[in-house]
Amino acid sequence: MGNFIPNQLLERILAETDIVAVVSSYFPLKKSGRNFKALCPFHEEKTPSFMVNRERQIFKCFGCGKGGNAFHFLMEKERIPFYEAVEMLARKANIALPQKKRGAGQERARERMFAAMSFAVAYFREQLRKPGGEAVRNYLRERGITEQTAEKFHLGFAPDAWDSLLNNASQKFSPSLLEQVGLVLARESSAGHYDRFRNRLMFPIFDPRGRAIGFSGRVLPGGEQADVSPKYINSPESPLFNKSEVLYGLNFSRSEIAKQNKAIVCEGHMDLIAIDQAGFGSAVAAQGTSFTLTQARLLKRYCSEVIFAFDSDSAGQDATLRSFEPLLETELDVRVAVLPATYDPDLLIREKGAEAFGKLLEEALELVDFQYDVLRKKNDEGTLAGRRAIASQMLVTAHKSPSAIIRDAWIQKIAAAVRMPEGVLRAEMRRIRGNYRPFAARGAGPHSAGEVRENFADVDREKNLIGYMLASEKVRSLVTERLSVRDFSDLVCKGLAERIFFLHEHGEKVKAETLLKNVEDGGQAELVSRFMFEEVESNEPLKAAEDLIERVLKQRQSQRKKKLQEQIARAEKEGGDRRSLEAEYDAIQRAQDEWQTKSY
Repeated sequence: MGNFIPNQLLERILAETDIVAVVSSYFPLKKSGRNFKALCPFHEEKTPSFMVNRERQIFKCFGCGKGGNAFHFLMEKERIPFYEAVEMLARKANIALPQKKRGAGQERARERMFAAMSFAVAYFREQLRKPGGEAVRNYLRERGITEQTAEKFHLGFAPDAWDSLLNNASQKFSPSLLEQVGLVLARESSAGHYDRFRNRLMFPIFDPRGRAIGFSGRVLPGGEQADVSPKYINSPESPLFNKSEVLYGLNFSRSEIAKQNKAIVCEGHMDLIAIDQAGFGSAVAAQGTSFTLTQARLLKRYCSEVIFAFDSDSAGQDATLRSFEPLLETELDVRVAVLPATYDPDLLIREKGAEAFGKLLEEALELVDFQYDVLRKKNDEGTLAGRRAIASQMLVTAHKSPSAIIRDAWIQKIAAAVRMPEGVLRAEMRRIRGNYRPFAARGAGPHSAGEVRENFADVDREKNLIGYMLASEKVRSLVTERLSVRDFSDLVCKGLAERIFFLHEHGEKVKAETLLKNVEDGGQAELVSRFMFEEVESNEPLKAAEDLIERVLKQRQSQRKKKLQEQIARAEKEGGDRRSLEAEYDAIQRAQDEWQTKSY
């Protein structure tokens, strides 16, 4: 948590808060035994499955899985981070949050970084208004961008000089700080620094709270610089900025996205600005990269549906297809607006108008239909090999959704499209899912459908193990003795295991209610609240936990064994020493043989 709040204060805020009153301020609740119930505000349903328990001060939806305490309810309902939810309830309870004591130096340094970025935004905007910014102003007019729109998005101009920003900013900020946030670069051949962005149209990038964290600078077309320089230069990763975790324009559109429960996703800055200026205020831009799981989860805070409006060329289609996996894993509904050939959203709106773009949004294809259209152009549907290739690739996409309903709907559509029996496709789906490792549990990068991935059953085992650990001190002792946090592959389980291990090893009590007060991650809150409403079923939790531990260890051993096989093969090919690798492989094999013998 960026802002440290003592546990005692969090407990005091929750003690002064009635979750029933908090929830009831948004919609009515009906008494149902020891609980209160309502239709869930986080997903559509006809029968109430949203429960609030006043005694334990928690909520849980048994339809969509959302759950937690009053902090987590506000995070979901208001789409705000943990600290802001704490602030809201603290204000209602007339409790003052303390000045930051832990990491005060780091907090002050971070605030200085934000101040430097804010200074740069203002400086670049000022330069755009001056005579030196005339070429950029003309370019924006040619692209149809009004002065009001340029002001809204804080567009600016970086002068064609080596130290323009540096000289002006260094009166308030040290060159080392400016370098840390990516505004200047250190000279290689001599002492000193120089501006990173020169003679470029500047797009400030903001976090969802509206704080500047980075920039993207576009070279102007037609000049000498356009022939020798990259079209765009982006801020490097910094303590404030990570491109894979940011959606351009979200600070402007998040309210409209939440209101419509829908987001338009485009590729670039100019596309986003053109879409917004045309009256579609719910757009964000991926800034030319494939969607990451972090970006998908960020969007999930605000909406349940996403419409892609990427370029119509093959690169745009490929970028759309690459973005599917994290969006499916977060269970966002995905549709694709198919633009005419050679068009991007900006050009389409300029030449054909906002109505034409709106019509494409209305006619956006479901993800399954879009992928089929793309694949059938690349494969011969008249041959078995072509239909098999189409079906295989679509099944690989479909299985990434955690929803059995969505997977089944895909299978029905695939079967009709490629003229194959649904039973055959279901069998293939089971094979794929048996080898599936979620996007969240692996590093970024390409992979094949046949690659060995983590089994969903393994994640379920880890979740049950967390439940037993919350319920029994003996289980906690057993798990901390036999496993480490690294043995948990699911990110939600790993995060909770880390907290439980820490508390247990420091002799502190581990209670679900106490754990929930400090949980910021929605997935962790959902899992803990689930075990508060319904205990893990077992008459012998210690024995059940032992069995789960054995299975987790076996899974890890199998994963390590596969990695060793790859390393041995590589060492053999390159002529390296593989004796230690083979010794470890043999040791794992012996252990697996012993486990196999015990099972008979």
